[in-house]
Amino acid sequence: EPNNSLETAAPIPVDQTIEALSLPRRDIDYYRFQLTEDRTVSIVRTDPDQSCTYALRYTLYDIHGNRIGDEDCVLGDKKHTLKRGNYVLALYQERNNLRHFDLNPYHFKIDTGRPHNGEDSRYHSGKPDSKEAADGVRIAQRAYQRYLAKEYDEAVKLYHQAQQLIPQVPAVWNDCGAALYKQGNNKEAENMFKKALRCDGSYALAWRNLGVLYGRRKQYAQAISCHEKLIRLEPTGENLKFAGLTYYYAGKNRALTRSQYWTRAAALFQRSLQEKDDPVAKKHLSEIQNFFKIKKQPSHPPSVVPHSKSLLPRK
Repeated sequence: EPNNSLETAAPIPVDQTIEALSLPRRDIDYYRFQLTEDRTVSIVRTDPDQSCTYALRYTLYDIHGNRIGDEDCVLGDKKHTLKRGNYVLALYQERNNLRHFDLNPYHFKIDTGRPHNGEDSRYHSGKPDSKEAADGVRIAQRAYQRYLAKEYDEAVKLYHQAQQLIPQVPAVWNDCGAALYKQGNNKEAENMFKKALRCDGSYALAWRNLGVLYGRRKQYAQAISCHEKLIRLEPTGENLKFAGLTYYYAGKNRALTRSQYWTRAAALFQRSLQEKDDPVAKKHLSEIQNFFKIKKQPSHPPSVVPHSKSLLPRK
């Protein structure tokens, strides 16, 4: 099971219903989530009908595994005031239900009190009562649609308008940077990614994009720094793959230190593949493994060493 420990917690969004299956005998599902601002949250069940009959409990942890509040909390009973950051939620069947076997999935969400409406959450300003902020969100959504349609010039123009209205939202800077990158304007794209991180230093997507940009420039030291920050924030399979690719290309371009870079790349690809089967990670991992196999083999057969004369039979 991929999410049966704090280290392998599955990343999930907040304010969206998650469906999963819990087995008896103390099956524990771990989920990782991120808050981009201080919020009061509650963990609630959202089962659409009465088909799921088992009771659930949860325990909340910070990203380092320290428990927050009580353990064995009943879903919906408590509210937690949390700082911006990353957290882990452990969900499991109530202890006296361990013999209860029900193959129906359970449904829950991490409720921040904010309605989820498509891309609204992507550009949410944190000021729901502000008309200016609402206008900024709408413009950013239009920009995102232009980006998806590959109309990058129009997307950049709209993102710049949104930045005037909701400058505190990291996504409007990051997504503008992505559009600029698609245009080939790497210098301005870099500035946008950095501005996103000034808004929120834990905004993982901006770290990833900035790392990719540095990697394309062959500025591998900067790229590695960005991707190491990325996987500390969100060690998902996809992010681990991106970090592995950075180390891979750094090693490919530095023959003298290739072993060092590729050792790290291999470890990251292996972790990535534990979360999901990815052909890119698998291909590069195979190449690295073959490289180390060849390196261990002697480059030429050993020469025949003659016996010492003192060991030759006397005439």
